[in-house]
Amino acid sequence: MRTITEVTRRSIIDYLSLGIQWSGRLEENEFLSRIYDLTQIPSTDSRFSTALG
Repeated sequence: MRTITEVTRRSIIDYLSLGIQWSGRLEENEFLSRIYDLTQIPSTDSRFSTALG
């Protein structure tokens, strides 16, 4: 079984904490709409009826 070394693990965490936009150049809902049908997912925010907003 292969494991990630402590040095590599720290490097990955450092890289992920740089604040890079996880959705790339797209807005979050535009990115997620490519994966999920956001109109079919109920919102957990009472201001919106679906996850699309």
